[in-house]
This record gives sequence, C-alpha cells and structure tokens, in this order.
Amino acid sequence: MINIVEPVRSILGPATPEPEVQRRAAELWECLELAVGTRLGSRLTDHEMIEFERLHEEADERALQAFLVRVAPDYPVVVQEELDRLLRDFAVFMAAQR
Repeated sequence: MINIVEPVRSILGPATPEPEVQRRAAELWECLELAVGTRLGSRLTDHEMIEFERLHEEADERALQAFLVRVAPDYPVVVQEELDRLLRDFAVFMAAQR
C-alpha cells in the first residue's frame, strides 16, 4: 500500500495540523487515482474498460489486481510515476504559497 500521508506531511511541514495533512493527502489520493486511471484507461479496449468498471464497482480487490497484472503489467510503475509527479507539483505549489 502506498503511504501518501508521510510525503504530504513532509511537504507541508511539521507545524501543519494533522487534519490539514489528512485532507491534503486525501485530495492528492483522488488526483492519483484519476491520473493513473486516465493513463491506463487510454490503453484499454472497450471490453477491458467494461471489465475494469465492473470489478471496481464490485470492490473486488483481488480480481481487480489480477486484472491489472494481466492488462497493465506496468501498473506499479505508472502509479509511482504519477505519484512522483503529483508530489513534485504539490511541493512546487506549496512553496509558491509561502
């Protein structure tokens, strides 16, 4: 499992209240899901997209992971690349706010 809270806490600084850290981490998590989904979704066939949506709606994590391994073996790399990009952008944004 990806720990997005610690990098967010590091970017925000130690004086940031925990609810703010959690809120920002949740926002970035949503952005990460969207970015990864968009990137991977652009490579899926219509049939694969329907299968993915069904698995996602059923919240069947085991089947969803097996699906991703089959259709997107580079899924972990895509997730890491998108996470790195989002954290980099977030750090730049926060530095500009100070």
